[in-house]
Parts: sequence; C-alpha cells; structure tokens
Amino acid sequence: MAKGFKVIEGGRGAGCGFLSDAEIDAFLAGNLDAERGRAFGDHRSAGCGPCSLFGADLEMFRQLVESGVTDAERRDFEALADGQREEIRRAVARAEVPRGKAFPRWVLSAAAVIALAGFLSIQLLDPKGGGPAVTLPDGNAFHFSVPAAPPLVRDGGDFARGRAAFAAGEYAAAAAAFERVPDTHPMYADAAFYAGVSHLLNHADPPAVERLTLARELAIADGLSGDGAAYYLALAQIETGNHDAARKLLTSIRGGRNEVDAARLLELLGTEGAN
Repeated sequence: MAKGFKVIEGGRGAGCGFLSDAEIDAFLAGNLDAERGRAFGDHRSAGCGPCSLFGADLEMFRQLVESGVTDAERRDFEALADGQREEIRRAVARAEVPRGKAFPRWVLSAAAVIALAGFLSIQLLDPKGGGPAVTLPDGNAFHFSVPAAPPLVRDGGDFARGRAAFAAGEYAAAAAAFERVPDTHPMYADAAFYAGVSHLLNHADPPAVERLTLARELAIADGLSGDGAAYYLALAQIETGNHDAARKLLTSIRGGRNEVDAARLLELLGTEGAN
C-alpha cells in the first residue's frame, strides 16, 4: 500500500452494492475484470447516483494510492477540490441556471473528478443556490461554502458512515457518526473537523464550537496551520454570538482556501468590541 495513505480493510462495499468488496479491491489494484468494469460503467450511466459518486471516489482513491501522498498533500488536493467546486458554482451562476434546480450528485462529482485528472472528489453544489449562512450582527446573512467531503476510507465503521451522510447532506447523522470515531483512528483529526462542520450545518452551534476547537488544536499539533478549522470555528462563534472570538480567529488566518472569505467576513463584522 502506498506510504502516507492508509486503507483500513474489512469494510463493506459502497454505492448501491453493485460491486463486491473483492471487486472494489480489484479496481483499486487496477485489475478489475474488464467485463465487470464495463457492466459497472453501464450501471452508473443508467442513472445510479450512489454508484456514480462512488465510482468517481474509487478512481480518485486508486490514483492517490498509486501516486503515494502524504497527509499534507491530501489536504492540498482537498483545497483544489474546493476551488474546483467554486468554479462550477460560478459557471452555473453565469449560465443563469434557475435557482432551486436540483443537480444529480453524480453529474457534478464526475465533472470535478475529470477536471482534476481523477485526483479529487467533491462535495456537490447546494441546489438551493445561496448555500448555508450565518447571521451577522446587522442581521444580514453571510453565505459560506460547504467543504469537500472527506476522502474515501473503507473502514466499514463510523468514519465511512459519517462520510456517506455528509456527502448526502444528512448533517445530523454525519455529526453523530463522526463523533463516535475513536481517537485511535488514523483520521481522528478529520473526524473532529467534519463533526464540527456537520454540527454547524445542522445549527447545533455549541457542539460545533467544541469539535472545531479540537480540530484546530489537532491540526496545529500536527504542524499545520489549522486555518480551515479556524474559519468554520469563526462561523460557529458568530452563530453563538461570540463575535470577538470570531474576529480573533479570522485575523489569524494567513493563507489557504478560506483566506479571502475570512478577510471579507472580518470586514463585515467590524471593529472588535462593537457587538
């Protein structure tokens, strides 16, 4: 197995179950039977959304395994995924797609994977158009982007269940599953982050603050900036009314995919102590 990207064995297949565990392993190894591969492609093309999304994830995961990536590189891929998602969002807006039109998950996931040469899996666009938002002190809404779903990990456990629920927009279930991931799990830091974001998206703000604070601390302990967790933690602090804490967090963000939005949000919040 490639160094820096651990696969936890013993999990069940995903999608609708069209591929068995053995066939999933064969796909990841690059030796899935050609006939079964064509059948899986036809099955996805026939309109199975779960298998289309899962197929894109499988391809991304297989190529990551072949390339061998570190945790830091994986986070770079996730940053690119967010950027690609925003490009799709802007393209949809330019095309004046009617707000409220639902896009099949598999269509947008496949488009993003193709655009990023098979390396990326994305959390798909919010079909409501505006996306989630927090309420600013002046009563206006600040809309923010949902981060990309975490990497595919076939552990057959709570992290996999949390990922599936998060990708489906079922944030209460995602938060509950990510909360159950033990601190011995190799992706515990990711679980803390996604539990916090899931709580935020489910309007459960105090637990969002608790989980995102932990995620930021774990990222910093790993030698990372923690800026991703800091941004979503600031959003959660705004929802709890702790605007000064949000300002301090936003001020600390020095780069990364959320830097521009953090600066804009900080400007909208105004002077420290004003609210």
